Amino acid sequence: MPPTHTEPLGRLVAQNFEAYELLDSGGGRKLERLCGRVLDRSCAQAIWPRSLPAAAWQKARSRHIRSKKGGGHWKHVGAPPPKSQQLTWQGLRFEVRFTDFGHVGLFLEQSAVWSWLERRVARQPGRPRILNLFAYTGAASLAMARAGAHVTHLDAMKGVVRWARASFGLNGLPENSVAFMVEDARKYLKKCRKRGTRFDGLLLDPPSWGHGPKGDVWSFEEEVAALVDDCLAVLAPEGSFLFLTCHTPGVQAEALRNLVPRDRFAHLEVGDVLLEHRDDPRLLPAGIYLCADTEQPSEES
Repeated sequence: MPPTHTEPLGRLVAQNFEAYELLDSGGGRKLERLCGRVLDRSCAQAIWPRSLPAAAWQKARSRHIRSKKGGGHWKHVGAPPPKSQQLTWQGLRFEVRFTDFGHVGLFLEQSAVWSWLERRVARQPGRPRILNLFAYTGAASLAMARAGAHVTHLDAMKGVVRWARASFGLNGLPENSVAFMVEDARKYLKKCRKRGTRFDGLLLDPPSWGHGPKGDVWSFEEEVAALVDDCLAVLAPEGSFLFLTCHTPGVQAEALRNLVPRDRFAHLEVGDVLLEHRDDPRLLPAGIYLCADTEQPSEES
């Protein structure tokens, strides 16, 4: 049947919480407070002037400096942060580390997505089977597992899957609620197609570009259509959803909508992923999303 409800543009706004605040942004940087420590990191989207004075930015105890060759390093004031620490978001605990790439193991601007996924999974009867591709360190996997799903957590990088396992161990979730896998997303989807495996939900957060562990080259623009086609082939026909996020410059929300057949889903929505600041009304853009759902959204969604 044709979709009966279509949102032209939506918003998923991540909120600050006890362990994380976005203090300011601008000039290609963002100023954050993470687990009590003020950080100064690069942020390509922040093309506007900063709101806070220079004195506020000088309070950063950790500043990430990017290398022209990729990666970079942290410059710490005083004692460096612990090699590993825990962050709590809505009752879930995650392991946080400072990496050479300027990441900490969580993209906290995605927390609105985690909340949406947890609510959506909680509405599904029984124990839905969810596939999380490009799953990184597993925040979304843990949120969906807590809501009652059996999650297949898949990423091509062994290190981040080990990291995800470490966070999983902090939360007391049932042992069989998440299956961790190190594999290429496309290869795994092809295996599922051959086996006739079906999932009640799929989450995709692919990178703009990159190299797999065996040197395979990934480009979002060149690969995403075939990727989504493989996903649709393993998505259950009823009661299911596909949620795709994109961080690739130049790709617009309507382009994501065009990836899926409109007559298959009751609800199609595209929109912005955004992050709020602590003390001003500006929102930091953090990507776009596509939600394709065979069910109408509930009032709580």
